[in-house]
Amino acid sequence: MVRYLIMRVTAIESIKDGVCRSYGEGEYIGDKEPNGGWMKDTGIKNPCIKLDSGKYVWGYQCWWGATEKFKDKYKGSIKKTIIVDVPENVEPKS
Repeated sequence: MVRYLIMRVTAIESIKDGVCRSYGEGEYIGDKEPNGGWMKDTGIKNPCIKLDSGKYVWGYQCWWGATEKFKDKYKGSIKKTIIVDVPENVEPKS
C-alpha cells in the first residue's frame, strides 16, 4: 500500500499580468480516482486536493504545489490574488 504525506498546497487556475486566479489552499490527500467528471470510471488516479472550502480540485484541473514553495517562488510577480470557484466539485471515490 502506498501512503502519502498530507501537505498544505495552493491550487492555481492561472497567473497572468500579475494577477493570480486561485482555487485557494488546502491539503493534497494523495492520488485518488474521481467519482465524477470526465475521468469517472477510467480507473486512472489523479492528484486530489481537498480545499479549505470543503471542495475538491484535481491535478488535471489546476497547477498546484506546496504553499510555502509557491509563495517563495512567486512573491515578486503576483500583485493581486482572486479566489475563483472550482469548475466542477468532484469528490474522490471512497
